[in-house]
Amino acid sequence: KPFRIRGLLIANPAAGGGRARRLWARHATALRAAGIEPRIHWTTAAGDATATVAAALSRGQRRFVAIGGDGTVNEVLNGILSTGEAARRVRLGVIPLGTVNVFAKELGISTKLAPAWAVVQGGSSKGTTLRPNCRSIRRRSHHRDARIQHSDIENPQSGRKVG
Repeated sequence: KPFRIRGLLIANPAAGGGRARRLWARHATALRAAGIEPRIHWTTAAGDATATVAAALSRGQRRFVAIGGDGTVNEVLNGILSTGEAARRVRLGVIPLGTVNVFAKELGISTKLAPAWAVVQGGSSKGTTLRPNCRSIRRRSHHRDARIQHSDIENPQSGRKVG
């Protein structure tokens, strides 16, 4: 019986001009050869990731992996944050396969599939806390505190808008 990854993977096949689907297809083949069977949901329209994550949270799912670009991550985060109390114990992994991947870069997540996947598979955490209705990413020496409102993100250290 194949080993199942605990998280639900939410992937945008159009991310990075179709790059996400192509790269993931090769990666998934290698995973299956190693006896790992990922549960993946390929999005079909705008808002699909948000609705899928919210529904999965209501069924008790607490681990998600966003595979795509900033738009995919934004939708997954909106799904998590839309549930209020349920968002307190959620883990989110990011495999940045979009065009720009600003969110991942700002948090120091590798934009290469293999190293990003190794972090997700290993379950390591960067200690990121999400709070809705704020507009900045603040970095601390031992902890990163991401505050997000929709796609409007600002890095207060540089004053640069990142989303």
